[in-house]
Amino acid sequence: MKRTFHTLLFLSAPYFAPRFAIAQLPTVEPAELRNARATYQQQTKAATDPIKGRYIAYLESLKKVLESKKDQIGLQAVQAELESLGVSPVASPVTTGGGAKLIIWNTNNNGKGDRGATRVNLVLSAGGKETWHLNGVPLKWEADNEMKKEFDIPAARVDKIRVEVTGLRNERGGLAEIEFIKDGKNLAKNRPVEVSAI
Repeated sequence: MKRTFHTLLFLSAPYFAPRFAIAQLPTVEPAELRNARATYQQQTKAATDPIKGRYIAYLESLKKVLESKKDQIGLQAVQAELESLGVSPVASPVTTGGGAKLIIWNTNNNGKGDRGATRVNLVLSAGGKETWHLNGVPLKWEADNEMKKEFDIPAARVDKIRVEVTGLRNERGGLAEIEFIKDGKNLAKNRPVEVSAI
């Protein structure tokens, strides 16, 4: 009896894969395509802008209802929806008439004591125009305690507060909180914030 032996050779797929390179050529769009796309985008915007406008108007009216009910959670949800549509909240200017306080809370990075502010500039404005400022204000700082500094604000109209950190602790600045107290209320609470760095 004759025995036959078979040898099987397994080769992985990459061995058989053809090797070549494809040069990517720059895509040149026809002018007709660019014009058609621009027309499509204009028509889409013209059709959807009125719908978006009605939705925004409804959300603004809903905010007033929620304000009358003092529903802060609902207000925040509606404001978040408005911001997702590109509508930024507009603060009505406040006339301090004196008696207002600006409170700056320094930070120590939750007790790590590695950063904070040592000096700030303060600017209040309304309608894009400066109404009050104070430059080169030193701030107290402690490694294991968040310190605060209060400022009495004279009569001024305010819709924006700017705090410029000009002195850093360990070359790492920061603040914990900013409060603007008028008639016992913190008017800065839940307001939008812009920062130049985090």
